[in-house]
Amino acid sequence: MLLSILELDHSSPCLGYSFYLPRKPKFYPEKAQAAKIPLKYWSRLQNGEIIVDGKNTYYPSMVLGRERKGIKLSYIVDTRPINDIPAFIYESDLFICEGTYYDGLSKSIKYPNS
Repeated sequence: MLLSILELDHSSPCLGYSFYLPRKPKFYPEKAQAAKIPLKYWSRLQNGEIIVDGKNTYYPSMVLGRERKGIKLSYIVDTRPINDIPAFIYESDLFICEGTYYDGLSKSIKYPNS
């Protein structure tokens, strides 16, 4: 997991978070069966290990699909708008943005220390 943080604009220290969870390529059991790869090696191949068994060598590419996009979750808490937020949350699969004021910036400008 990769964790990124962003300093936000609030009267007290406040951070935004972005979590990125990489995903392994999809495992295809039908490919493993077709290649007659013993079941006991499947999980090791899923983890990217090359298996040498006597005269046979099994490669992860024999049973795995393409690389897959990971999952990104971004969480921004109470902040005034800052220019860095759009790039920070870009390509998030889930974006949670929490704020106190419901009527725009008027109260956050009127009460800058709240």
